[in-house]
Amino acid sequence: MKRRTQPRVKATRDATRDLVLAAIAHQGGEWTPGRVKRLYAQHNLTHVWRRNIRRLLAQLCAEGHLTLHDSPARRFYTPGGGE
Repeated sequence: MKRRTQPRVKATRDATRDLVLAAIAHQGGEWTPGRVKRLYAQHNLTHVWRRNIRRLLAQLCAEGHLTLHDSPARRFYTPGGGE
């Protein structure tokens, strides 16, 4: 069994928003709820539901930080605003 080296941290809205914005700016690429959830796990953030991640990504898109790419089979976001 693996031992955790760091304690899990309950995520706050501001902490998750800042983390996601910094990661998007640094890493670029396609962002999905699954990718954000893996990012949170790397930073020991817990108690974040997929629906909250989807809501955060939609909010960042509405604010112009992300662009939505929506198709019947897949939805993802990329850095930058506009469609």
